[in-house]
Amino acid sequence: METCALCRDNKKLQISHVIPSFVGKWLKETSATGLLRGVIEPDKRVQDVGKIRLLCEDCEQRLSGLETYFAKEVFYPFIERNQRTFKYDSRLLSFVTSLSWRGLVAGQSNFKKILPQLSTCVDTAEVTWRNYLLGISKNHGPYEHHVFFFDYVEYEKDMPPDFQWYTLRAVDTTLLGNVKNALVYTKFPWMMFVSAIQPAQLVGWNNTRIEEIGEIGQPQSFHDDLFGTFLLDRFDSILKRRPTQSKIDKRILRTLEKYSDRALKSKSLEVFLVESRRERSKRKEKLHPAVQSLIEIVEAAIEDPNLPDESKLYQKFDGHLLAESLSRVSTDEEVKIASLMESTLCKARESGEDAQFVYDGKELTLVFMVNLYYEQDKRGEMVSRELDNQVNRKIEDENRHFIVVSWNPFEPRFQYICEFYVDYYRHVKGTHAKRMP
Repeated sequence: METCALCRDNKKLQISHVIPSFVGKWLKETSATGLLRGVIEPDKRVQDVGKIRLLCEDCEQRLSGLETYFAKEVFYPFIERNQRTFKYDSRLLSFVTSLSWRGLVAGQSNFKKILPQLSTCVDTAEVTWRNYLLGISKNHGPYEHHVFFFDYVEYEKDMPPDFQWYTLRAVDTTLLGNVKNALVYTKFPWMMFVSAIQPAQLVGWNNTRIEEIGEIGQPQSFHDDLFGTFLLDRFDSILKRRPTQSKIDKRILRTLEKYSDRALKSKSLEVFLVESRRERSKRKEKLHPAVQSLIEIVEAAIEDPNLPDESKLYQKFDGHLLAESLSRVSTDEEVKIASLMESTLCKARESGEDAQFVYDGKELTLVFMVNLYYEQDKRGEMVSRELDNQVNRKIEDENRHFIVVSWNPFEPRFQYICEFYVDYYRHVKGTHAKRMP
């Protein structure tokens, strides 16, 4: 028999989740592989979110009801149904209090060793929250509890790489502080919870505080230098453990080979593609406008409506691989491609006739055609035929991408028609040629 951390009775303890089990379940269901990767050890696959011996069965059930409420009324509506505003009652405050209480209890011992001057503050908060959760007291103390909802960020120059992986896919919890401050931080996918201990209030947080009853949702903001520094430092320490981009790309390709249908539909791949596009936008700014335009043509490519759904998903990922390849060309390749595009355009303008060039780079073959006198269907046939010609001359086992672009400035709706063939890494069987009008 052991002592339950909540009711303080001597009972058999359960293996309790610090992060509620429904969060781990959702992450597994929406991952490319059905498995999880830890924040502290991102190269290690795990079956579940963290557990500790904490509660007796009765107290586990007491908190389970709050978890069910939050999952049903907030978590799933926000993530799966795009609901962004929520009316709530006292159960939301109780749920967040239970989260922060668990995070406090889990980290209390180490925290007090590092910052003993805050021991009394932490102990007082623990007793106050515990009595509130048990119903012994209706007073939850002076402590503010906040929830902040994350969302996709298409472009933010100062956002560090992979930050959206952390905000949208990672779970995390810690009791943190410095010589004067203490708070509990809990991170779910798409949302975070912060409970103030010392001081008991947070300054600069807008539309984030949870009361006994009310409404909460986006838009939200916080202008809190202390917490902002913590969040970036916390992420930075995690990022150092992340594998390299090349290793991540190869891991994704192996996953696609093994779990193709599941992986292509997964939220984890969706987040990866959004994050990649945001980082690609930064690289794109430094490239020649001609190369920028090629990347934008690929990014804006329309899915072929005649393809089955799974092929459309492959098509989307193929476009990502090609756009990434174009955005990472060497300086010499960038100059060469830009020069060829400009000279071909000048030649077509001066002669009034079609013109084209073929560029064979290290891993990319680009055909750029200026077709002044053909309508969409004819240009589409020309592009398809040229792509077939280029792919057919590919050396066996050569790892190479192909892109063919037709430009007609006199057809404003379809100035560009593009098709590409994307060659995966050698360990992935098969290739995927996609029509992208």
